[in-house]
Order: sequence, then structure tokens, then C-alpha cells
Amino acid sequence: MSATNQIIIVGRVGNDPEVRRVKDSAVVDLRIAVNRQTKDKITDWISCSFWSRNAEVVEQYVRKGDLLSVSGSLRVDNYEHKGVQRQKCFVHVESFQMLGGSAQQQSQQEAKQYDDDECPPF
Repeated sequence: MSATNQIIIVGRVGNDPEVRRVKDSAVVDLRIAVNRQTKDKITDWISCSFWSRNAEVVEQYVRKGDLLSVSGSLRVDNYEHKGVQRQKCFVHVESFQMLGGSAQQQSQQEAKQYDDDECPPF
């Protein structure tokens, strides 16, 4: 059996995207908050890197608080900081799907839908 390196996460974007250039490619690094299904309500922050066209789309349409589903591979970068060798794990995003705006935006939209004195259609 061959090895597989595939990760899928669904969570909320922790920061507005900022594009940077590496050679001729656009890159966006985001952190995505994923809540664990435990009574302790622990949130994991997962670093994700979007490249090229994915980075451009994320910069244009994604904002802090938006719900995203990302699929990609887990990567490890080795680097040195103040003389100490370190590692950083992140998801190299191959595809993603925008699942909706922030929770605040969604609740505002729902409130707008029923602001009138009209009954909702059935």
C-alpha cells in the first residue's frame, strides 16, 4: 500500500488575507480555527498556505471569520530562529471551498430577511 498525505479541514479564517510574492507566484498564509468536539471547547489554529490562483481568489473573496473547507497536504518547513533549529507544520492547500461568511454576517442576513412585518413564506 502506498503512503498518502491528505488533509481536509473545515473552520473559520483567523485573519484577513494578505498576498505576498515569491518569485512569480502569489502566496497567502492564513490560520484557520477548528473547534474540537470536546466539552473543553478547545480551538486548534492550523496554518494554511494558498499559492498562485488559489491565493489570488482568497485575497479577493475571503475575509476574517469566513467558513472555509480546505484540502491539501501536510508540509513541514525546517528553519533556524536565533540559533535554534525549528519546524513549522502547515497545510499546502490544493483546493478549497467557501462555505459562507462569518457567523456575524450570517446572523445579520437572517435578521434582515425577517425585519419586515411579513410572515416568512412557507
